Amino acid sequence: MTVFEISPFFPDYYYLSYFQIFLGLSLVFFGIVVRVLHFKGKVQNFKSYTGTAIVSSGIVFLILGQVSISQNKSYENIYSRYESGDYSVTEGIVEVLREQPKERHAAGDLIIIGNKEFEISFSRDAYTYRIPISHDGYLKSGVRVKICHINNDILKINLL
Repeated sequence: MTVFEISPFFPDYYYLSYFQIFLGLSLVFFGIVVRVLHFKGKVQNFKSYTGTAIVSSGIVFLILGQVSISQNKSYENIYSRYESGDYSVTEGIVEVLREQPKERHAAGDLIIIGNKEFEISFSRDAYTYRIPISHDGYLKSGVRVKICHINNDILKINLL
């Protein structure tokens, strides 16, 4: 029985990413204009640091846009490999070496399935399996499973 499978419907945030980049570039441009006009004495109603604050905000939006694009590309890469069958299959009984506490302020669950070690943690990408035992995860000690994975990213879990 399949209890987890990577979703083909990961939200496409490219439009949001490009908007963040556009907003970042606009703020950087506007901040530089304000700074130059203030320096030349043509703008009196702005504080001297206003232009710098606007540029800094623009840089933050540029970084956020780049991070969003990076996450989308990472998901597309993993999902296309999953669809094409370019993944490993491991089968066996789950052996738990370490459990992540419910508060999640420590390393994730460390488990072994068929001589392959996996770490399960909420800090992993949202589109791969990341539910630890303390939050009712499926990979508990003694459970027989067959998993599809790419490196440490679990893409599908079948309970046997």
